[in-house]
Amino acid sequence: MVQSRGGVPRTGPLSVMINSPEAARRAVHVSDYLRNESTLPKHVQELAMLVTAREMDCQYVWNAHAASGKQAGLTAGLVDALRDKKPLPALKPEEAAVVKYGTAFLTTHSTDRCSHIRLRRVPCLLLRGVDAVTTLKISTLVSRHLRRLRSLAPTSNQLCGR
Repeated sequence: MVQSRGGVPRTGPLSVMINSPEAARRAVHVSDYLRNESTLPKHVQELAMLVTAREMDCQYVWNAHAASGKQAGLTAGLVDALRDKKPLPALKPEEAAVVKYGTAFLTTHSTDRCSHIRLRRVPCLLLRGVDAVTTLKISTLVSRHLRRLRSLAPTSNQLCGR
């Protein structure tokens, strides 16, 4: 892991996960698959990550994906409304399905049968619903690790080397 990354990660999720190399290796494998090999549309991937970041208040994931979400086709209005927790603008069917599913999953820690059916009814998610759900779950894993790291971070008067 360290060799493939060119050194020990200093920031981000791997800086926490490196303490469990096998878990980190497996998480990176799933993340790389979702990012590079999944046929899930990029804007849906980015939206799933932004929904997770917003619901879990994870600034690192938000900052890593807000601009790329816009580049992938999410409207600035959608990204801004998610960020500010304001009513969302009109959404494409796949966006609405991901937001509804992700919000339910992240706030209640479960989803119902109707949420799964909604994902499958959207043509671009028909065979990719599992990838959408997996994207939400891997984003949740990353966000949890980063929130844990934030809770372990030294305060300004405890900075290392000072």
